[in-house]
Amino acid sequence: MLIGLPGPVLLLPGLQDAFWLDPAVYLVYGLGVPPAGQAFVASVAVPNLSSLVGIRVAWQAISTPVAGGAIQVANPAFSTVL
Repeated sequence: MLIGLPGPVLLLPGLQDAFWLDPAVYLVYGLGVPPAGQAFVASVAVPNLSSLVGIRVAWQAISTPVAGGAIQVANPAFSTVL
């Protein structure tokens, strides 16, 4: 699971789908393998700072195939700090 600032939609070599995060401002937030049929869930505790209110962040998951092939990238999700 990646989290970062929204960026331009990029088609990168080796990725099957578009990458929606700013490539200069993102980080790997979570790694894991969910049980079959279940979702990988992640959340972030945001400090109570007025300077963060209104910031828009993007989440995007990346998965590697078991038997080769292109890396798959999930649709992005966007959140606004309230």
